[in-house]
Amino acid sequence: MILGGANKRERDVLQAARLQRRRPRAGEHGQTESGANQESDGGASAKERRLGKHGREDSTPGWPGRKTLASICGSRYAERMIRLLRAILLLCVALSGTMFAQEDAGPARAEALLNAMGGRAAWSKVKFVHVEAVHDDVGIRDSYTNKIWNDFSAPRVRFEAKNAQMDRRSAIDGAAGWRWRDGERKAMTPEQFEDERSWWEANIYRTLHRLAVKDPELSARAVGENRLEIFRSDGKRLNWFILNQRGEPMLFGTWASEAGTTFGPPASSGEIKYPKWGARPDGSWRYEIVKLEAAERVSESVSFSSP
Repeated sequence: MILGGANKRERDVLQAARLQRRRPRAGEHGQTESGANQESDGGASAKERRLGKHGREDSTPGWPGRKTLASICGSRYAERMIRLLRAILLLCVALSGTMFAQEDAGPARAEALLNAMGGRAAWSKVKFVHVEAVHDDVGIRDSYTNKIWNDFSAPRVRFEAKNAQMDRRSAIDGAAGWRWRDGERKAMTPEQFEDERSWWEANIYRTLHRLAVKDPELSARAVGENRLEIFRSDGKRLNWFILNQRGEPMLFGTWASEAGTTFGPPASSGEIKYPKWGARPDGSWRYEIVKLEAAERVSESVSFSSP
């Protein structure tokens, strides 16, 4: 009995030991469960990653450094920015080249203008002009004769506009000026004086003389196909011209105004040429020159003093 009971206990112990070896430990069971869950989740995530557009499965295996949608979008955005910056850079280079070419063409275009108007040598000698023209203005019923005496060497210019109904005169001489209206002397305001002085400075004949002597205070710039602009040394625009293929001025303007005066074909006075007539593009005013005299100095018979 004792031996049989011992054998039975031994068998129970051996059986319990075998069962213990077969059963995973608590820690091992937890790890196995976690690993299974991770494998299950990983499998689901991998399957989700393998699904491409429209739910189709992407059979391409993953690899380290494989491009994701975010990286592809970022790469494409960077490429677009690089292309855009390159295009902007090329545009800036092209524009700077065009501006340089136009500035370089400015003197040649000014030379063409001078050649068409009698030449550099002829205009370099002209320092005074007397012009007589017939004017028509929509605000004045009858035509009137307009006379100008213009000294290029200093702010000295005199105007007379007359017909049977009116007698208007004005002049500036240095820093002073005066006005005459139908037999009565009038004061010249600072604004009126500056208007007359600005007209004198930007007068076409004076500009032609300054270009002819290569005045360092002036620079010429070509703009577009037919335009020539003249600038002062301070960067302010003095004149602009639209030239035909012969270099003759077809349209002329001063300062910031873009209205301008349309010019007719050139006429001659000695060696120089000048526009035979002019008109505002809006049709409000026109003139035709009947006489133009050019000289190297102001005649002693010309007076800029008031009557």
